[in-house]
Amino acid sequence: TGDTKYTNAEYIYYFASIPNAPIDKLADAIVKAGNVKYIYIFAKNISRAQIDKLADAIINAKAGDHWDRMNAEYMYHFATDITNAPIDKLINGIINTGNTEYMYYSAKYIKNAPIDKLADGIVNAGDGGAGDIYEFARDIPNAPINILADGIANTKNAELIYTFALNIPNAPIDILADGVIKSGVSKYIYEFAKLPNAPIDKL
Repeated sequence: TGDTKYTNAEYIYYFASIPNAPIDKLADAIVKAGNVKYIYIFAKNISRAQIDKLADAIINAKAGDHWDRMNAEYMYHFATDITNAPIDKLINGIINTGNTEYMYYSAKYIKNAPIDKLADGIVNAGDGGAGDIYEFARDIPNAPINILADGIANTKNAELIYTFALNIPNAPIDILADGVIKSGVSKYIYEFAKLPNAPIDKL
């Protein structure tokens, strides 16, 4: 490709595959190249790779367009695929990107992931994560339902607030009613009013 960062990192990785290659120096070089894909590949495939140093490099890399999604993706893969990966540090990194999709994946697929911390992260990431908040509540055992309900209510996404109230057991109906009212979407205020235990007077 024409991307020097990509090409340099690719060949640093290939060089590290040569017998008796100076792995520590090459690890420093691949960190400096800054390509998160090849930092992850290096950590996964090169024996004697410095796992903590490479994890830090992905966590701290912020170069290029859409860095937040790419970094979150490779932090997630690093956590799931690499032996002795620093899980807590990588999950904090994923949360700091604000990428709700990979917060959800982390909660679902990383063993012993800190569920409450990831729930807080997904709620605090902003309005764009309404779908991931709902899926988190639906799919993650022991998810903190009240925190997630409060988060989805604040997105003002009327359809998903209603869907949350409809499908999530023990959802706090009053919090969700406030959210659907704030959305101002008549269709879903009406649908919400038909739910069992809906606060009709408020709606």
